[in-house]
Amino acid sequence: MKWEVSALVLISLLVLSLGYTLRDNNSISSLQEKPEPYIVYPAKVEETIYAGFPPVSTNYSVVANITVTILNHQLKANWDFVITNRTGNSTILYIKSPSFGKLSLTLEGKQINTSKLSRYSLPLRYTQVILLNVTYPKDIPLHGTLEYETIVNSSFHQYILGDFVKFSPIYYPENYPSIIVFSTEWPLPVSPAGVLINSNSLHNPIPETYNLTLILPSTYTVLSDYYLPRIEHKDKKLVVTFKNIKPNPTNYRFIYIFDQNFFQKTKSTIRNATLVFYTPEKSYLDFQGLTNATTQIFWQFVKYLSTSPYQEVNVFFNPDVIFGEEFEYFGKGIAIIGLHGRYGFLDNKDISSTTAHELAHLWFGSYANAGRLDESLATFMELNMSNLTGESLDGREKRAVRDSKSSGISLAQAYQNGILDPQIRLSVQYNKGAFVFRSLQFVLGNETFFEGLRELLRECHGRECNLTDVQDVFEKVSGQDLDWFFKEWFYSTRVPDYEVENLSITQRDDKCFLTFEIIDKNNFTMPLEVEVMTSKEKLVKKVWIKGKAKVSFELNDKPTKITLDPNEWMINENKKYNAKEIEIEIN
Repeated sequence: MKWEVSALVLISLLVLSLGYTLRDNNSISSLQEKPEPYIVYPAKVEETIYAGFPPVSTNYSVVANITVTILNHQLKANWDFVITNRTGNSTILYIKSPSFGKLSLTLEGKQINTSKLSRYSLPLRYTQVILLNVTYPKDIPLHGTLEYETIVNSSFHQYILGDFVKFSPIYYPENYPSIIVFSTEWPLPVSPAGVLINSNSLHNPIPETYNLTLILPSTYTVLSDYYLPRIEHKDKKLVVTFKNIKPNPTNYRFIYIFDQNFFQKTKSTIRNATLVFYTPEKSYLDFQGLTNATTQIFWQFVKYLSTSPYQEVNVFFNPDVIFGEEFEYFGKGIAIIGLHGRYGFLDNKDISSTTAHELAHLWFGSYANAGRLDESLATFMELNMSNLTGESLDGREKRAVRDSKSSGISLAQAYQNGILDPQIRLSVQYNKGAFVFRSLQFVLGNETFFEGLRELLRECHGRECNLTDVQDVFEKVSGQDLDWFFKEWFYSTRVPDYEVENLSITQRDDKCFLTFEIIDKNNFTMPLEVEVMTSKEKLVKKVWIKGKAKVSFELNDKPTKITLDPNEWMINENKKYNAKEIEIEIN
């Protein structure tokens, strides 16, 4: 019996001993799972303007929860992030933040002294990039919190929180901040490495996914083309929650947030659509003139394309946005019209051109999707409104010819691969593409061409079309083989290069007979308008040029001027010269 009791006691002691051992081992294991990160502070802190970062030997992934609060001119931003998939124990974190305000960073609960870290500045963007070298087991997720806060006032300029938050500081600083723009593509200031766009522009790689919460005054309203957020009001605040955002690095989208007290609201009705205009309360601009011009442009588009893509279209005239943007928001069309250009505020004429372009995108880009072709189509619709906007087409054509030749990029290549250089992209993808569709309008005639656009809207609604689809649509509508047109205009970098040669004038009785040849050095096949002027009359003929063509006019007086393409239907080599005392102009 004593032996059995002794054995029982021994077993109990062994079990207790094993339990303590397991508990101690678990404690050790727990400590091993959560070691303290080791921060390598540089011996000498460097503060330099960005000129390139040192090589990075490690990489990693980031997932984040982000909360941004803007109340009573105070901005607070909080990033809770987790870094995984590191390729080495030693990792360089690139922390992008404004170069002002208060910044706090912790890793695994350890406070980081950011003042002891080297940094690179982007002065024109009021941004800095801080380099943090941390050692931590690569197989263990690294948790961190980045907090930033500052006072939002009229001393703010341009970009806040890198490319994440932008304010409108220029127009009415006393109402500040009246307009806020959040980019959904670059929201996290902690990244594997910066991507240099130019000496003052640095984009960070995006996180894999993140959640975003915005807390704002209740007078604000939110518009977004990226993600349908959850919007609610709590304690006289607007709370906007975006769940599981998966950014698309090839398609940048934005969240626009407006203070409704900043705008006055007016409406107009066109057929089956309601236009709602939001204009700043105070301005040097004639907003009544702008809204009237916008209504006329929209009405013309509806006539060309048969219907409005949305029953309600909201047009926001934004004082500090350059150019503009359009998107669909809860079944409504949204057009953001910038009032501020690269070199200052715009006048009504320039704003009307932007308005025409962004409104056209509600059809081509928002309702229907033809990829990069949408920019050509929207610019074409914009050019068609030149009688309302007062814009001359001559400057656009010259730049398009110049940059198309210098870049060697065809429209088909631009649609397939895109163009990085913004000037070349504007000249080729926007302006040359617009002129090419204008030339197709001239070839097919107005009725057939616009029926083709309407069919394109039907075909490309709900799916992305490409250049082949566009050709198929216009061939189906016109009943013509247009392969010749698409090959010479979309798949070539050349444009027509016309010359007037072999000119002769014969006088018989009271008539003057003019004959000449039109030579196209680039051998295009195209119809061409030819205008001849005398002191008494102006005559216009439409002729087909297949490399060259002979043209004759019977006139009542001696000709003074010959103009090729007087209405600028196509993009070509422009020139002026004289032949036999006759002015030759090729538009």
